[in-house]
Amino acid sequence: MKIWCFVARAVLPSGQQLAPRLRFVFALPVALFLSMTAAVVRAEPVFLSDDQMPFDGAFARTACAVSSPDGVPVSQSAPLGVFQAADGSRYFASDVIMDRHLPLDDLAMPGPLIAVSTGTENRWGEVPAWILGTGPDAGLYQEQMLRKGAAIFEPRQAKGQCAEALWSAEHDARVAGRGLWSGTAPSVRYGSRTLGRLVEAAGRYVIVEGRIVSVGKTRSTRYLNFGRYWKEDFTATWPADEEAVFEAHIQRFGQSVDDLGGAAVEIRGTLQIRDGPYIALLRPEQLRLLETKRAIRDGRNQD
Repeated sequence: MKIWCFVARAVLPSGQQLAPRLRFVFALPVALFLSMTAAVVRAEPVFLSDDQMPFDGAFARTACAVSSPDGVPVSQSAPLGVFQAADGSRYFASDVIMDRHLPLDDLAMPGPLIAVSTGTENRWGEVPAWILGTGPDAGLYQEQMLRKGAAIFEPRQAKGQCAEALWSAEHDARVAGRGLWSGTAPSVRYGSRTLGRLVEAAGRYVIVEGRIVSVGKTRSTRYLNFGRYWKEDFTATWPADEEAVFEAHIQRFGQSVDDLGGAAVEIRGTLQIRDGPYIALLRPEQLRLLETKRAIRDGRNQD
């Protein structure tokens, strides 16, 4: 504060022109303004959405498996997130990437479990599924693991309220600093301008947060540019023929694709390198706006 008061004195009239008390009245607002401006310049932007309240496990179970038929009884087995039925068929927890650094016992879900298939088996003969408890208050395995900080949300089958419930569970763990978000596990969260770190994370599933500089369009592809030099800066893309699906998703946040310039967003997906780091968005739920429409508009004047 002493430094800013010195600066304020330098830009205000001398003591011969203003009484000391009056000089202080003028200097204090100037000092506070300069202090806040300096803090904004120094601080790394933190893009967290506070307008979404975490959903509980019962909501997640209903939102994600509301129309599902009776599931297959399963028990948890190695590796993490994989479950086996009595006939030997295997299921894996869809829409989450488990933290392989945590012991299996720490991630067990108590009580009998059922697997509700959400797709066809993968190359390892495992079927994607929602994993649910069978008790009256039992929830969704994926939601519980996300809330513990034991997994990352990877949108595949989740849409609408189901995606909201799973994202909120992960966000709750982030804010609380649990598991993956405690600072002791390998990082999965990056800023869009930390290009060196992004290059090092190539091939991993990550979350990138930043402010979109511009939106580009070609006949085949849509581009979200996070810098002015697309051959070096971070970029996110999606196929042009998926435009309507992405537009409908973005409109849920009160925006449109053409109006995303200046928006603070979160992008999640497998990081690749091609003329700079980029993520190819396969589903709109991989993109999330983290500001209101007014904040986006105001943000354009900050960069």
